[in-house]
Amino acid sequence: MLDILRSDVAKYYDSVANTYDRNFTNRVDLAENRVISQKIQPIVDKMGPVVDFGCGTGLFLDYCTVPEYMGIDISPGMIENATSKHPTRCFRVTDMTIPKLLIPQDYGVAVSLFGSISYCEFPQDVLNNMRDALFPGGKVVVMALSPLYMRRKGDILSRTCFVECASGVPYKRFKRMFEDAFTLIDSFGFSCLLNYSPLFKYVPVSLLSQYLKFEARTWGRFFPDSCLFHVFIGERK
Repeated sequence: MLDILRSDVAKYYDSVANTYDRNFTNRVDLAENRVISQKIQPIVDKMGPVVDFGCGTGLFLDYCTVPEYMGIDISPGMIENATSKHPTRCFRVTDMTIPKLLIPQDYGVAVSLFGSISYCEFPQDVLNNMRDALFPGGKVVVMALSPLYMRRKGDILSRTCFVECASGVPYKRFKRMFEDAFTLIDSFGFSCLLNYSPLFKYVPVSLLSQYLKFEARTWGRFFPDSCLFHVFIGERK
């Protein structure tokens, strides 16, 4: 049954690979991605090579500068698109949920962004694989969707048949899973306020980013259960 589900997910994302990036072009998405990438870039600058779990079309590379990189994804269509966008980078069709996934322990940073880990039946297996891909002291950055994200206005998941597969996980539950594999350094999230305000259509992305930085320091820390998603930053134990 699980193999059938994985096959269906791969086929679906194959079918949307050529248009997938368009789902992340509104001002709020651009501002969110800018804030998250500004958190990640100093980590990459310090730690070096990156392995991207659930890389999709290589969106991470649109926001961050990395010296060495490998992206893995279950969808051949996504990998084909990513390779077309970033022909000098390394991509591999791989199911990141396979227990004890064999990836060389050569990476300083492991990332799983855009909620990729939330599409998985067993996120703990993915977290363990990310840990095993890091050299000692390596860093990890994971974006996990919350239950609120499933109702996000305009979200791609609300238009697919995989909403249940991509279910959000409450903050405390995912935090426990994360801390089973990593030492937690930081976590933050964003509320849904901008998504339902007509003002965001007229505010420059730079100003939206400044507002979201404020949310990350306040709302995301003190009211995590009301966030659309959470970003966890940690270190290999």
